[in-house]
Amino acid sequence: MVSLRFHLILLFVVLFAVWQIVDSLQCYKCESECAGKNETTNCTEDQTLCMVIKNDSGAIQKQSCAKNDECGNTTGCTTCDKDLCNFSPSFGPSLYIIGIATMLVVSMFTN
Repeated sequence: MVSLRFHLILLFVVLFAVWQIVDSLQCYKCESECAGKNETTNCTEDQTLCMVIKNDSGAIQKQSCAKNDECGNTTGCTTCDKDLCNFSPSFGPSLYIIGIATMLVVSMFTN
């Protein structure tokens, strides 16, 4: 029989995942010399991407929200569509989801 604890954890994971989908995209924001800066911003409805511009040596020069066509032919400009993905290095899937999934698996085996 599945425990109440398991159901509560599963409910929390689902609610957290839905909350991330409904919430607006969040990106790092910096206008110049971005090393060590961690300011974030919520993007507007028409800004569906995060953008990062790096110089020739790979140092981040600009981070922001972006519209689909904002990079154009800008050298060193890339876009992505996940929360806080315009940071280097990119960690891929949300660390929150990985942490919650780990807690869920551990709790299943400790009962």
